Amino acid sequence: MPIGVWIVGFILITTLLNILGIKVADKANYVLTAFQLLVIVYFVVLSIGNVVSTQGAGGLASGQPFFNDTSSFATISAGAAIAAYSFLGFDAVTTLTEETVEPRKNMPRAIMLIALIGGGIFVTVSYVTQLVHPGGVFEDSASAASSIALQIVRKS
Repeated sequence: MPIGVWIVGFILITTLLNILGIKVADKANYVLTAFQLLVIVYFVVLSIGNVVSTQGAGGLASGQPFFNDTSSFATISAGAAIAAYSFLGFDAVTTLTEETVEPRKNMPRAIMLIALIGGGIFVTVSYVTQLVHPGGVFEDSASAASSIALQIVRKS
């Protein structure tokens, strides 16, 4: 299917959700978030299974993803900062201030929870990914996710 069809389809769905209102968009967001979390949990579980089957249970307690020749604390911190600002959606949360009960109390909490939960997810997924495929070097960087998925499925 051409990419243009996907783009138009997503624009139409997003527009329809916004026209229907915040309550419908909120329910759709819950469903999509639940699906994304299920995929993440499934990936982490399969990754852990892969590491245990190839390296034993001791392979899960490795400092290699954080301390190796190709990374440093500065590069990990820079990558985490870019990921946080790119994907966490602080701006999306602050747009809902008017609909929030006790916004002065709840908005800072929401922003902190987003940072903590999002950071935890990023660290966990990055850690198990590095355990499965250390170094992050791929034949084709555009297909890194599918390469890791195939690696996990083959060895599990």
